[in-house]
Amino acid sequence: MIMGRVVDITKKWLGSALLLLGAVECFAAAAPASISQLALYQGADREKILIEGAKKEAAFMLYGSHTWYRTLATEFEKKYPFIKVTEYRTDGRTLIKRALEEIRVGQ
Repeated sequence: MIMGRVVDITKKWLGSALLLLGAVECFAAAAPASISQLALYQGADREKILIEGAKKEAAFMLYGSHTWYRTLATEFEKKYPFIKVTEYRTDGRTLIKRALEEIRVGQ
């Protein structure tokens, strides 16, 4: 009788474990695999995925011609201290030229 009860509990536990593993695999499969998929991704874990990716990058460049970007960058770094913001400020024509050059070389 005790052995039968142990077998029943083990079957239920094993079934629950397999169900959980299946859910984890489905969840992993549902996570976005590319930047374009992430842009459209609406899952509850989207912000977590973005923060993990940002931690790997550790920095980003902010391009612009305005001085108020420094204020934006400072506030951003307060919220996300693990990301360093650097700025590239110049006039509009030079900014577009630089952006196109970086796109061309794949940066």
